[in-house]
Amino acid sequence: DNVPPNSWFNLPSAQQNNTIYTNVENATSVTQKKVFEETYLLKDSTRKITWKITDEFRNIAGYDCRRANAVIMDSVYVVAFYTDEIPVSGGPESFSGLPGMILGVALPREHTTWFATAVTDEPITADKIKIPAKGKAVDVKSLTEILKKALKNWGDGGNDIVRTSLL
Repeated sequence: DNVPPNSWFNLPSAQQNNTIYTNVENATSVTQKKVFEETYLLKDSTRKITWKITDEFRNIAGYDCRRANAVIMDSVYVVAFYTDEIPVSGGPESFSGLPGMILGVALPREHTTWFATAVTDEPITADKIKIPAKGKAVDVKSLTEILKKALKNWGDGGNDIVRTSLL
């Protein structure tokens, strides 16, 4: 009954502290994820998301952003807000594929959001960008298998952890 406040069970997916490097030019990413006590290095192509752009707008961090909706991983509903004022197809975590920068993402079922509070336009030198290199190299399929095997007796709670880990 007394679950420590920093345990996996109390951490929403937004607090996983993943490190993600996305190469926009060749549509690949390297993600460093810590799941329980193990660190994994996931190299993959960027997630292909089929977005449905709506007519809804909202202001995020001083930018007019348009809403787009999608479903990923067969059942995870995603709401994103992007601005074409920043003409780069990117966003938080592994979310991209819209005609501008995603400044807000909500996963209602997961009770998770990422919203920009400020946007700066500062030059960053190449030596400041570090591609994650620490962790056990895996692909999505093998990470899924590892997690399912470790959590096979956890029922729905285990399935939730697997899903959250793969976001």
